[in-house]
Amino acid sequence: MRLSFFLCRGIVLLILIVSMASTQAQSINDKVQIRLENLWENAAPSNLSAQNVPLPLWQLDLAQSSADSVNILVADKKDNKSLFIGANARGPGQFVPLPALATVPSYSLRLFAGLAGQIWVEGTHNYRIRAGTIGRMLSDAYLVEFDSSGKVVWEHNFGGRSTKTIHDLAAFPDGDVVVVGSSNDEQWLARVSADSHVVWQRTIGLRSAAAVALSGDKIVVAGFDADGEGIWHFSAAGEPLDKQVIEPANGQTHAPVFMRLFVGKSNDGLYVFWSEGRDGDQSPRERSLKLAKLIQGRLVWRKELSQATLEGLEPVGPRPDRKSGFCFPLTGVLSNGDPVIVCPAVSGAVISRINSTTGDMKQVTALWPQTSSCQRSWPKLIIPRPDQRIWLFGTGGCTWLDQVSLPN
Repeated sequence: MRLSFFLCRGIVLLILIVSMASTQAQSINDKVQIRLENLWENAAPSNLSAQNVPLPLWQLDLAQSSADSVNILVADKKDNKSLFIGANARGPGQFVPLPALATVPSYSLRLFAGLAGQIWVEGTHNYRIRAGTIGRMLSDAYLVEFDSSGKVVWEHNFGGRSTKTIHDLAAFPDGDVVVVGSSNDEQWLARVSADSHVVWQRTIGLRSAAAVALSGDKIVVAGFDADGEGIWHFSAAGEPLDKQVIEPANGQTHAPVFMRLFVGKSNDGLYVFWSEGRDGDQSPRERSLKLAKLIQGRLVWRKELSQATLEGLEPVGPRPDRKSGFCFPLTGVLSNGDPVIVCPAVSGAVISRINSTTGDMKQVTALWPQTSSCQRSWPKLIIPRPDQRIWLFGTGGCTWLDQVSLPN
């Protein structure tokens, strides 16, 4: 299935009249045929006519909001932010303005969605020069929860005499959230209650804390310290419990350039994806993606995938309308526990499926949208579907949705 509804001179402009298109893609390794069909035609938000949508709109972020829906954070040419809530195969959902984000720069925003319909947005704002210094900048981390009408449920500003940012967020079943981020050169972890009170916050002894997740009653942080890449367990009260080194440092001094953390089908299974930032003149093209599976702190398997492998053994061509270099892959985990990696290549989005038990890999490619407006498209979000399928949302010259059948 293919959906095209954003379009703009190399960026992203919302257009709600969609031309019908269908094509086929073929897997690199398994010759699996994929049917790609248009989803929406002459569609408009459920609560607004197409004429009242403030065009153009630039897409900022996507977050899965249910088993078959996403929320889409956008901004108009005056930097007014809005949300499409519940966009799915049936339509773009509701269009909701977010005036509370007026003073938060668009480039800093990240969108999160909870299983109970919660909507969180984090960003960085209040940039200022520290008193008594020349050019030393300070900033605050900002976190807000919205309801489905765009009304602020609560908001919190993490300020002080530091440059503070939020890197990732995970939600507790009771509505509390835990965030991980940085404050100058220190990493910090905080729990915020469902009514916006900071339950606790503390610095943690990592050089880089890139991702956070919940595993049972424990908080898990993926990051990097003097010993190397690893995961750290904390109690729900923020007390440190233990750590597991996945990749020894071996003299490395730079934090990973990419790191993601997922909890598997069973709460005791963890998947970590990362790519190292090394000393020296290493080209981004030489950086590999590493992934590991852990169960109850025990390493089950670990894999290292080169850029050539992630791109389906294709060389990167000289075409100016395709990004080259390290692909910053899109990662996720299927309902059966198999990790999925999506990497842009010349012909399309190369999707690698990793067997959760053995670590074996199979690949399939979803072709790029064929219309000229989509020439700079980029995969952004994976939604697992039944029957060995995924929905793959992408953005760039347009925003599109593919339904892709995965190899067994």
